[in-house]
Amino acid sequence: MTKNFDVPKTSPLDIVTATYNALEAGLSEILGDDITRQVHQGLSAGQPVYLAPVVR
Repeated sequence: MTKNFDVPKTSPLDIVTATYNALEAGLSEILGDDITRQVHQGLSAGQPVYLAPVVR
């Protein structure tokens, strides 16, 4: 999904490793990298970031 974007990308090996580790730990949710964890945290906050007022 980010093939044509010039941004840092998580390696497939890191995603597979995180997936296997989470499955072994019995987790039902896998967050494969820091950006995913940050987005998840923002969406799970008491007031999700997408509802936060814009400060200018």
